[in-house]
Amino acid sequence: MIASEDQINSDGSAANPWRLCGMQQVEEVKCIMRVIPIWASAILYYIAIVQQNTYIVFQALQSDRRLGDHFHVPAASYIVFIMLSLTIWIPIYDRILVPFL
Repeated sequence: MIASEDQINSDGSAANPWRLCGMQQVEEVKCIMRVIPIWASAILYYIAIVQQNTYIVFQALQSDRRLGDHFHVPAASYIVFIMLSLTIWIPIYDRILVPFL
């Protein structure tokens, strides 16, 4: 929306693009503003997950990781056990426990 003629150049573009913006630019800013709360909560979640993974690796370094005589489980692979347990537990929770609540 144009308030006065002095805000437009002779070619029809805005003299000051920060003062005038199109509807598409407004909608893009609104979309970005809607994503910011999701992004902020994802950062907090990611920080918690990274801390948990770091703790698990340090705990695994202190444990006995031998399987048999010649095989040692790498400490960093303990994170896979958490992923597997979540992969198994979430469908059980969603399909079996939630319907009874």
